[in-house]
Amino acid sequence: MFGVLGETAIRIDGVFQTRGKPRERAVLAVLLAHPMEALSLDRVLEYAWPSTSARPTNVADTVYGHVSRFRKQVEAALDGVRVVRGKSTVRLDVGREHVDAFQLMDLVDHARRCLTGGQATKARELLGAAVPLLRRGTPLADVDSQWARRWRAQASALEPARVYAMLVSAMLALDECDDALAVIEDVQRTFPGDERFIDGRLAALVRVGRAAEAEDYHREIRQVLAADGDREGVARLDEKWKALRVNAHAAHSEAPGTAPAKPRQWQLPQDIPGFVGRAVELSALDTALSEQEGRALRVVTVDGMGGVGKSSLAVHWAWTLRKRFTHAFYVDLCGQARDEEGVVNELLAKLDWTALEALPLVARRQRLGELLADKTVLLVLDNVSAALQLDELFSLFTAGTVVLVGRQRLKGLTRFGAVRVNLPTMTAADARRLLAGIIGARAEREADACAELVRRSGGLPLAIVLMGDGVAARPGVSVAEFTRTLGDRYGTEPDLNATFLGSYRELAEPERRLFRLISRAPGWEVSLAAAIAIDDRGPGRTRASLDVLVDNSLVGQPDDLGHYRLHALVRDFGKHRAGRDESPADLRAADQRVLEHLLVSAVAAHTLYQPEQSAPPPLLTPGRDNPPVDLADAAEAGRWFARERETLVAAVGYAVDRGFHQQCWRLAQSLQSYLDSVGRHEQTRVVLLHAVRSTQELGDEDGLASTLHDLGTVLTSMGRFEAARRAFRESMRLSRLFGIEPGTRRTLHQLARLEIQTGDYPRAAELYQECLASALAARDQEMVTWSRYGLGDTRLEQGDLAAAADHLRAAQHDAERTGNRPVRACAILGLARIHLAQGRLSDAHELAATARNLAYEQAHLPLTARCHTVIARIHYRTGEYERARDLCRTAVDLLRGAGDVCYLAVAAELLGDTELALGDRAAAVANYEWARQLCTQLGVAPALDRLREKLGESR
Repeated sequence: MFGVLGETAIRIDGVFQTRGKPRERAVLAVLLAHPMEALSLDRVLEYAWPSTSARPTNVADTVYGHVSRFRKQVEAALDGVRVVRGKSTVRLDVGREHVDAFQLMDLVDHARRCLTGGQATKARELLGAAVPLLRRGTPLADVDSQWARRWRAQASALEPARVYAMLVSAMLALDECDDALAVIEDVQRTFPGDERFIDGRLAALVRVGRAAEAEDYHREIRQVLAADGDREGVARLDEKWKALRVNAHAAHSEAPGTAPAKPRQWQLPQDIPGFVGRAVELSALDTALSEQEGRALRVVTVDGMGGVGKSSLAVHWAWTLRKRFTHAFYVDLCGQARDEEGVVNELLAKLDWTALEALPLVARRQRLGELLADKTVLLVLDNVSAALQLDELFSLFTAGTVVLVGRQRLKGLTRFGAVRVNLPTMTAADARRLLAGIIGARAEREADACAELVRRSGGLPLAIVLMGDGVAARPGVSVAEFTRTLGDRYGTEPDLNATFLGSYRELAEPERRLFRLISRAPGWEVSLAAAIAIDDRGPGRTRASLDVLVDNSLVGQPDDLGHYRLHALVRDFGKHRAGRDESPADLRAADQRVLEHLLVSAVAAHTLYQPEQSAPPPLLTPGRDNPPVDLADAAEAGRWFARERETLVAAVGYAVDRGFHQQCWRLAQSLQSYLDSVGRHEQTRVVLLHAVRSTQELGDEDGLASTLHDLGTVLTSMGRFEAARRAFRESMRLSRLFGIEPGTRRTLHQLARLEIQTGDYPRAAELYQECLASALAARDQEMVTWSRYGLGDTRLEQGDLAAAADHLRAAQHDAERTGNRPVRACAILGLARIHLAQGRLSDAHELAATARNLAYEQAHLPLTARCHTVIARIHYRTGEYERARDLCRTAVDLLRGAGDVCYLAVAAELLGDTELALGDRAAAVANYEWARQLCTQLGVAPALDRLREKLGESR
C-alpha cells in the first residue's frame, strides 16, 4: 500500500516508511492522488510545488528527475505497479484501493450507506478499519500547493469529525454506549462544539442510566450556547433533550426486574441516522393522528411521487411514536397489487407464528385477530397499490394505527376516517442540509454551487443522495464543475430520470450493459454469482463493473453475502434502457444465462440438501461455462436456499412468462423439496402450477406427470384433499398411458397416503399392496421401502399392531441397508408408537428419541414435530404434564411452520389435553377449538366427534 495520509510513504514489510526528499514525496503524492491518470508535466509541477516558492524553469528535467529517484522503490513495493513516462506526461499505474486515502474514502462511504440501510454492525466494522487510517495524519501533508489545499477541502470523507460522528452513531445503534462515550470524550477535546458529539453524549448517558450526569451536561451546554447568543442552538438542544427524556421514560416505565405487561415488538427498519427536515410534514402526521383521537383504529395515508422520501418519512415518524404502541410492524408490498392474504401471512410470521398457509384464509385471519386482540399496534404498509383490498385487514385491529404509503392517492378510505398527507418535494433549506450530510464541509465552502445542485435535483431526496454520492466520490472535482456537467448534458428540468441518466452516461459501455441486464433479473436483488452469469465477461470484470455501479449509486452496496439491490425507480430506469439499447436476441440470451445459473445452482443445492431424492438434470447452455454456486454440505445448501428463496420463486414465474419452459419445470422441481421442508407450501403450490403450464407447453408427458404428482403431494399436506386427488389421478393416467412405471408407483404411494389422512384405511392398504408388488417386480428398492413403511403405518392406524410391527421392521431394515434416512426415521417412530400403544413407555421413548435425532440431522420439520408429539404423549401418560406441554408447543410451532394440517390437528388436540391436565381450562378449550377447526377443514369425522365431546366436558 501507498500512503498520502500524513507524509507520503510506502508500506514495506507491513510498515509505512517515508523515503526521499520533500520534493520527491510531493511529486509522488500528486501521482498517487491521480491513480491511472496521465498528468502533464506542467500540471504535476503546479500541483506539487509550494505556491510560495518559485517554479523551476526546466519542467521536464525537474519532474522526470524526481520520478526517476522514487521509481524503483515504487515499482518494487507492489506487483503490477508501474511508473509510465510519456511524451510530456507521467502516469502511475496503481489501483486506487492501494492508496490509503482512497481506501479510507471507500470505507467511510460504504459505512455511510450501511448506516442508512440499517446495517449498523457492518458500519461499525468498516469504521473500525477506517479510524487507524484516519490517524495517520493530514492528507497530502507533503504538498503545500493551492491544489492540495483544495483537494483536502473537497475530500469530505477524510474529515475526522465526520468519521467519528458516524462511528458514534453505529455504536449507539448497537447499544455500545460505554464505547461511544469513550470515543466522544476523546474526540471532544478536538471538536468541543460539534453538535453531533453533544447529542451523542447525551443519548449515551441517558441510555446507560447516568441521568443526573446527563442533566448536568445538558445544563452546561445550554449555558454555553445561551452565552454565545445562539438561540437556535438552544432550541435544538432543548428539543433533543426533551425527546431523549420521553423515550427514556417509555423504555423504563415498567418496574425494574419485572416483565412488561405487554411485550414490545418493534419490527421496523432502523431509523435513518441524522434524519433531515420535513418538520411541516411530521407535524401534519402528528395532527392527523390527533384528529382521529377516540377511534379504535386510526388510518393515515402518505402519498407522493417516486423518490420524494415517503418511506423514510413514514419509518422516521413511526420511531417517534414508539411510546404509544406495544407492537410495530413494517410490511413492504413492493408496489404490487398484493392481496390481503400476503399481508396476513407476513404479520403472522412477524408475530413468530410462521404463516399458516395450510389453513384457509378465514382461519389465518381469525388467528391473527386473536394474536392482535390485546395489543396496540402500529402497522406501516409501504409501496401500497390502489388495488389492495383493506376492509378485512382493518377489521383485525382492535386498537392501533395503520400507515399506508404509496405513490398513488388511495381512495375509498373515508369510512375509516383516514387522513391523507401528501408529501411534496423538499424545501431548498432541507435539501441543502441533506446534501451537506453527504458531502460534509464542502457544502458550506461551495454554498452557491450546492444551491444550484439542489435546484437541479428538483427537491427529490433520492436525486439529492445520488448527486451527493457523485460529488463525494470525486474529491478532485468541484461541486460547480459537477453541477455544470449535469446542466450541460441534461438540462435544468427537475426530472429524476435525468439524475439517473447523468450517472448512467458517466459509465463506460461494459458497465452500462451490466446495469441494463441486471435491472431485468428476476427478484428484487441479484447475487454476485447471478450477475457474473448475466454479464458473461468473467468474474473479475463483472466484479469490477459492479464496483463502478456501486460507486455511481446505481446499485446498492452488497450485503455480507454479496447480494446487490437496486432501488425500484433505478430498476425501472434500467429496464427502460435495456428495452432501448439491447437487441431482443441479446436480452433473451441474458435471460437464459441467469435462469441456467439459478437452475444448476438449485440442482447442486438440492443434491446436498436432499441426497435421498433425485433431481432433474440441469439444462446447460451449449458451449457456455455457467458453473453452480460452490456449496460444501447440506447445511450450506440450506442457507443458500433460504437466502435465494424469493429470487428462485420469482425466477420460476419469470421463466414461464418468457417461454423458458425447460428451465421453468426443472427449477420448480429442484426448489420444491426445500420449500416443503421449511413449510412454504403455498409457494410450492405456486411454482408447481407454473411448472404444470410449462410441461403442457412442451408436450412433455413425463414431466407433466411428475409435476402433477408433486402438486398432489403438497396439496395433501395443505389439507386440500379433493384437489390433491384430482392431481394424482391425472398424474396416474399420464403415467399409465405413456408407460412411466416409476411415476405410477410414486403416485400410488401418495394416493395411499392421502387415503390414510381421510381415514379410508382399507383403500390405503390396497394401494400400498399394489405399489409394493410393482416395486418388487421392477426391483425399485426405494419404493419397496416406502411401501413397506406405508403398510406398517396403515396397519398401525387400523390397530393391527403385530402386522404393523412386521412391516415397519422390514422397512427399517431396507432403509438401513440402502441408506434411506427419511424412511428409517419414519419406521422407527412407527415402532415407538406401537410400544406406546402396548404400554412399554421406556422402549417407546428410546425409539422416539432415536427417530427425532435422525429427523434433526435431516432438518425435516414435519417429521421432527411428529417425534415431539409422540414423546409428549409418552410424558402425558407418565403424568409429566408440564414436560408434555412444552414438547407439544414445540411440535405445534414446527407444524405451523411446515403447514402440515393433518399432524397439526393431532398436536393441537394433545396440547389441549395437557393444558386441561394442568388445570388451564381456557387454554385447553382454545386448543380443542383450534383442532376442531382443522379437522373440519380436513373432514375427519371421528376426530370431530371426539373433539366435540372434549369441548363439552371442558367448558
